[in-house]
Amino acid sequence: LIHPENVDDLTDKCVDAAKNWKVVADEIWDKSEGRPRAEMKEKLAAEEKAKIAEAAAKRNA
Repeated sequence: LIHPENVDDLTDKCVDAAKNWKVVADEIWDKSEGRPRAEMKEKLAAEEKAKIAEAAAKRNA
């Protein structure tokens, strides 16, 4: 690198772009056909995690 940048300076350059992209990304996600499937997968994963935690708690009791 000829002119290396400080990580904080580089990060600061991305903040506004990230904030602007979030609005667009949220709109795309809200209209996405994949959203219901992703939400179901997230729900099932949370339920499985809760079952594992419950089983571990019973074993440790």
